[in-house]
Amino acid sequence: MKLLLQEVLGIVPPKLIIILCGHFPNLSFIGIPEEYEDMKKQLPDLKYIVVTDALKLAEAIAGCKFFIGNQSFPFAVAEALKVKRVLEVSYECPNVIVEGENGYDFCFQKQFEKLIEVLN
Repeated sequence: MKLLLQEVLGIVPPKLIIILCGHFPNLSFIGIPEEYEDMKKQLPDLKYIVVTDALKLAEAIAGCKFFIGNQSFPFAVAEALKVKRVLEVSYECPNVIVEGENGYDFCFQKQFEKLIEVLN
């Protein structure tokens, strides 16, 4: 199983790169190609999953160990599937709320790092 990322935090801090690479050798990314290229600069082994429709997106999310994303359609799919998921909440406009089992959220880097360590 893999960890599936969507762009979070704009850039990935060095400590988080160490955490992600150390715990998850099979990192995959969904999103637009430009976001992938940005993330790949910091996570060179990151794989890109091309999804052409909502069904392919749902299949990718359903098959991951857990999903990390922001307030977006892919996170809504993860929420609907109730997979293990971590939401980057905007503290300025928290318009998505995680509900139920396997759902976690964070606003700040330290919270995110702790969640990654605990969920692994």
